[in-house]
Amino acid sequence: NADGTVTIVAGTAAGTYTVTYEISENLNPTNTDQATVTVEVVAPAIVAVDDTPGTVNGFTGADDLIN
Repeated sequence: NADGTVTIVAGTAAGTYTVTYEISENLNPTNTDQATVTVEVVAPAIVAVDDTPGTVNGFTGADDLIN
């Protein structure tokens, strides 16, 4: 990004990414330099939450018991 930040979009696969970029001087655009930034994207934790217990009338049943 123009402000020097690196944006990682949602859904990016976990891994290590290296981006090469170049900066230049405004008054002398031929005066440039390259650098790299390395970003490690980690996999998010999977969090399972227990369902709320419920009851079902065995005669009539239910199709929306579990939240």
